[in-house]
Amino acid sequence: MVQAGSTNYCTRIVSDLTQIGAARWNALLTHETANPFVRHEFLHALQASGCAAESTGWEPNHLTLWSGTELKAAVPLYRKRHSYGE
Repeated sequence: MVQAGSTNYCTRIVSDLTQIGAARWNALLTHETANPFVRHEFLHALQASGCAAESTGWEPNHLTLWSGTELKAAVPLYRKRHSYGE
């Protein structure tokens, strides 16, 4: 019989990527080095420039999975507040 590990996971919605930090987020992308559109720098630039912000109808709600203080997985997500045809 195989038993699951004793690791407890927790999901969190993160609205500001500075709460996670570039090194921690990008460490998840070791197999995706050629994809700049999921890197912390790109996603943070969208938010910092105001392109992906609540005021434009794109509220950051990144889904993250944690084991204690260790980030295990993340998905960049945005909550759409209107339908202006984008």
